[in-house]
Amino acid sequence: MPLYTLAVVDQHGMGRPVIQALVYREDQTHLQMFLRCAVNWAGQDVFSRTVFLVDKAQADIAALQAVFHDNNIFLCRFHVVKAFVTEIRKSSLSTSQQEALYKVRGAMLMLLLLQSLFSKYCIRMCNKSR
Repeated sequence: MPLYTLAVVDQHGMGRPVIQALVYREDQTHLQMFLRCAVNWAGQDVFSRTVFLVDKAQADIAALQAVFHDNNIFLCRFHVVKAFVTEIRKSSLSTSQQEALYKVRGAMLMLLLLQSLFSKYCIRMCNKSR
């Protein structure tokens, strides 16, 4: 059974787990139950103007969109790059084509770093306005 953790970023930029659950299945229905329990426990206002960071799992994204309609959802840069590299390795591309894609990956990493910095800025701004 997968372990899900909902964490918050404190004033020092450190992630702190606030709720964890073993979920029977990694599907949208079970994830929505987990998220609704978190809302019932903490209150809906705690999750207003929240930024969520997830891996590439569509079930996670769909569950977050269903429970938190107006919040921002970003993909984790580590998981995006990992998926990109995995797909390059699985491909039947030539070595030179793969090397060209690895160079693109470097540019993608820079863009993802900028996204990360922007996300941290947004989180700080949300925390200041509370």
